[in-house]
Amino acid sequence: MGGSVAASRVWVKSSRARLGDDHQRGAQHPVIEEIALLQDARHGIGLGVALDLADVQLYPTLYTHLDDRALARGATAYSLFARHFSDWFSGERKWLTALLKAWSEDPEHGESNRKVLNDIVDRWYPQACAAVRSIAEGVAESAGSTTVVAAADRAAAECAAELTKYGIRVPAAPGAGE
Repeated sequence: MGGSVAASRVWVKSSRARLGDDHQRGAQHPVIEEIALLQDARHGIGLGVALDLADVQLYPTLYTHLDDRALARGATAYSLFARHFSDWFSGERKWLTALLKAWSEDPEHGESNRKVLNDIVDRWYPQACAAVRSIAEGVAESAGSTTVVAAADRAAAECAAELTKYGIRVPAAPGAGE
């Protein structure tokens, strides 16, 4: 979770500097505002899980789906770029998946851990889905992709399935299936 948190903070700061005032920034990049909201989370675990809810959808959409599409069209430069992030994400997922499993299945604290995780997911899953879908819609519009929004919806469904496997309730994703 630490890598995601640090990367997100750097991304938010650089995006704010690049985009200017609050009104203009919010109009151009609502995802920045969503990530900035995550920084207000009071609990480190909550922040890490909230960021992971976006990461677990964003990486398959941007760095797996689009990499496959780029390779099919001969865009090897994007593929080289995307491969680095896909490899990093695969390593990150191994320990995050183990951590979620350990938290939710702990014999002594599993029930209370799942309650906390349910609260985090209830609050942040819909926002993470909306943010990733917004990015996918932007890519679809600017690059003429006909499949990237469906890839984002699939990633949201896969995220929900993984959480459900650990006994964590998942609210409906906004915009999915539109």
